[in-house]
Formats: sequence, structure tokens, C-alpha cells
Amino acid sequence: MTRDSQQVLVDRARRLAMPLGDGADARVTMLGFTLGDEGFVTALAGLTEATPVSHMAPLRNVPTLYAGIANVRGALVPVFDLRGVLNIRAPRTGTLPIMLVIDTPQPAGIWVDRLDGLLSVERATLRRDHGPQAAWFLGRTPDLRTAIDLRAVLAAAIALQANGPAEASARP
Repeated sequence: MTRDSQQVLVDRARRLAMPLGDGADARVTMLGFTLGDEGFVTALAGLTEATPVSHMAPLRNVPTLYAGIANVRGALVPVFDLRGVLNIRAPRTGTLPIMLVIDTPQPAGIWVDRLDGLLSVERATLRRDHGPQAAWFLGRTPDLRTAIDLRAVLAAAIALQANGPAEASARP
């Protein structure tokens, strides 16, 4: 058992040992992931799976938001790259894409560079004092991970793409 998985089990045991009442929902388990050099966390609600993608078909002549399509358990799922929306300038890392599948009206994949595991986040520690003024931005953790609502950021990115000016950096 690795140190990270041991820590997940310890955190889970602590959470289960908390007394029921006012403080029981002060902490929430979130999935940590990395895009470029930036760390993020997102709620588990609406997240159906996190999976490596053995093959992703790129889409030609579409904005860079659309990374491609992937086959997930027999279903074609669009894969989105949120780097542009989140102002991540670092290139993609790793050779095998990792996709977070979220349950929107239709399943959608979000490309991430690395999964950092389940993290216990105390809601009271999330700070909105420095970050975008958007509904999808939930705050920053004490270790400066950005807490986001994946469904909301994807919806905002698609709306911006549909309503905004044509993106100059469309994928050739």
C-alpha cells in the first residue's frame, strides 16, 4: 500500500469517526487533479469516473476547447481541454490522457494531466479572495489548489465558445 493510499484510508476513517451534527459536513471529499503545474479539486457529485484513455480521436478544424472523442465503455464521449478557459499555459504532460467523466445532460470527458487522489477539504478554508469572479470558481484551498465545479466551468466554456468571437487558435 502506498503512502498516498494509506493517507486516503486514514482520512476516510477520520471522517467516518466524526460525530453527526453541525460539524459533520464541514469537510467534503474532493478529487484532486493537476493541469500543467496547477492543482485543482472538484466535488465528487456528478463525477462518474476517472479513467485513462488508451485512444482519443482528435477533432480537426474545431476550437482547442474540444480535444477529441473517446470510447468509454462503448459510448462515444466528447473530451474537452479546459486549459484555455483556466489560463493554463503549460503543455500537456504524460503520454496517456486521463479523463474525468462528468454527468451532464450527456456524458462529457475533461482531460487532466494527473490525478492526485481524494482529498478532504474543509469548506470553511476555501477562500474566494483571489480568483475569477465566476460561478464555477469555489475558492482556493490553504495549499492553493483551485476548487472548481467541473459542470459549471464546462457549461461556461461552451457558452463562451458559442457566444464569443471565433477562437483564433482553432486546431488545424
